[in-house]
Amino acid sequence: MNKNHLLVIFFIAIITHLNAQPLRWNVPAGPENVAIESGNISNPVGTFSLPTDYFRSVTSGSWSNTATWQSSTNNITWTAATLVPGVLAAHVFIRSPDSVYLAANASALNVTVSSGAVLNAQGFTLTVALSFNLLGTASFYQGGNVVDVPGVLPVLDPASNYHFNGTQTPGAVTLPAFGNLIWETTPTASGTFQNLTAPFPFNNGLVVLGDMTINLKAPFEVRFNSGTLTARTHTINGNLNIISANSTVVVQGGSNPASSTLSIGGDLNITAGIFSGLSPGGASGNAVVTMAGNINNTGGTIQAGSGSGAYYFNFVGPGIINVDAGTGNSFHNVTIGTGKIVTLTNNNFNIISGKDLALSGHIILGNNDLTIDGTISNASATAHVVTNGTGLLTIKKIFNAATIAFPVGASAGTYDPLTITNNDAAAIDFSAKVDMGITPTIPVPAKAVNRIWTIKPSATPSSVNVLFEYAIGDCNAAFNYSGNLELGQYIPSAWNVVKTGIVPSGSYQANVTNITSFAGATASPFVLGNLFSILAFDGVGINYFTGIRQNGTHKLNWEISCNGTPSVTINLERSADTRDFVSINSISATSVRCDQPFNYTDAQPSADINYYRLKIVDADGKITYSNTIALINATKGFALMNIAPNPVRGNSFKLNATSASANKMELVISDMQGRVVNRQTISLTAGFNSTDINVGGLAPGTYNIYGLTGDYKSGLIRFVKQ
Repeated sequence: MNKNHLLVIFFIAIITHLNAQPLRWNVPAGPENVAIESGNISNPVGTFSLPTDYFRSVTSGSWSNTATWQSSTNNITWTAATLVPGVLAAHVFIRSPDSVYLAANASALNVTVSSGAVLNAQGFTLTVALSFNLLGTASFYQGGNVVDVPGVLPVLDPASNYHFNGTQTPGAVTLPAFGNLIWETTPTASGTFQNLTAPFPFNNGLVVLGDMTINLKAPFEVRFNSGTLTARTHTINGNLNIISANSTVVVQGGSNPASSTLSIGGDLNITAGIFSGLSPGGASGNAVVTMAGNINNTGGTIQAGSGSGAYYFNFVGPGIINVDAGTGNSFHNVTIGTGKIVTLTNNNFNIISGKDLALSGHIILGNNDLTIDGTISNASATAHVVTNGTGLLTIKKIFNAATIAFPVGASAGTYDPLTITNNDAAAIDFSAKVDMGITPTIPVPAKAVNRIWTIKPSATPSSVNVLFEYAIGDCNAAFNYSGNLELGQYIPSAWNVVKTGIVPSGSYQANVTNITSFAGATASPFVLGNLFSILAFDGVGINYFTGIRQNGTHKLNWEISCNGTPSVTINLERSADTRDFVSINSISATSVRCDQPFNYTDAQPSADINYYRLKIVDADGKITYSNTIALINATKGFALMNIAPNPVRGNSFKLNATSASANKMELVISDMQGRVVNRQTISLTAGFNSTDINVGGLAPGTYNIYGLTGDYKSGLIRFVKQ
């Protein structure tokens, strides 16, 4: 209790004592004068005001002008005031639409400002001993160096407007729950909101039931926390508006580890100034922002700040949250709440300093980029990055064979992610997106995945692995989900097949290794299709031909493409020495049947190694041969058949081998002096195997390769690496 409160109580005691005794003022006789006696007939109405009267405004004007007021002894019958409200005034009412201002410091026991009325104390101090009430849309302008809200038990309607003016005073103050709070001080130092009366869980946090607007008149920080030992929560049910270039609004400016949480129930609107998670000068405490509304930054800056403190920005609002974070924005850890949809309406969005994005909902890019200097977690078909425009998802600093997921989909209802592995030691940023449809088109789109993936590295990588994922509904009508694939890349102005014979992996996945056709800072569209779907082809093509050994039989499987011919005859041939082949089965097929897989079981294979090939004759008599595969009719043993290509022009080659049983095989590569330069282990299935072998670490030259198992050593195959 301050000295003003004591003074008021002293005066109330005097008045109470005097009212207990008859009191008479003697005034000169005359028709306009009366005797006034306390205890029976008090102050005849319409004569003059007493200091203890009720006062109400009758017009806009100065508190210090009697013409502004009416007074009443009973709060029922009112007459023109002959005094202005003072420290003993029972209750002062500012009525709508009146606007009353202070021309000097003023005091009263109780003050109520009606809805639509204004009380302006800017430049002076209003002292209220008991109650202070803002009703409805009432406005109060507080000035001077006093930061406390007037009154012992102030009540501020959620629709009321409370303007803080004067000097921004740092430190703890006693604050009620505000309606709309407009902080427009002229600070001489940075200050911190610290409310002594807010109970758990706010722990001295600010409570604003409406909007909060910050409009500092001098360039300083205003902080929601500056180093408390207990977590503090500030709650703004409405919008947070930052409207002056002088305003730097900081969520956490302290060094203690306790979190400062700012909960915004409406929008974050910035027309000028800075919104910073951590203080620009550095903070080691933690900052948390929970955002229910939109972000509209049309002229200010949103930044993460600096320091070792953790900063989390959580989108939790219902429905679609529209975000324009402005140019040059920066965030740390960002969370999209469960089922939420965050839409970037204008400007890119940047998560910096190795921080992450946690997805439990969607973030829709449109024509804006999302850049992350970290990773993305929790992504799924119902929580991913939607690349529905020109915007790209960029993940920075991928290197040393790190496997980084790009959880992208062309819509919220489709999910076609990428996983990118940069095999280089140098860090490169990668950008990616996925689009529905195939544009530019390919010769046979019906046999392709109906998606275009775009990948853009920031520099030229020597070797990249990409895992493409798609769903069963993402592919066109004639696409064979189990058939081998080829990868097309649009460079520079035409489709090129950069990888072929890709065996689908997992559920609707294509793991493509050692892509070497990227160009730095160039966006490359990619498409996946069955063999011979991407480049024009007229004739018979072999999509795949493979086989396995099973229960003493050889099971052969193949798929072909028949373009420009109405029918074909397929002869399956077998040889014991790769020279003399004989037909063991013949099939006639129409061009429609060609699009379906074929299989045949050789129930009586020859002993030891059997070599198989396809001989296909089209309607014009043109003959096409497949590759030759080998299967071992034995319980043990393996053989290396060949490698392709040879010479090796890139960082890998395809090793074709056959094995009688599933096994692990160690591959040994030696130079021409017999020195072992590379060892690696591969898994063999029982049957024909075609495996990518990485030789990126070998210098150009001539080498031998052979295989080892526990019981066997294969023959040598010589190859040249260019």
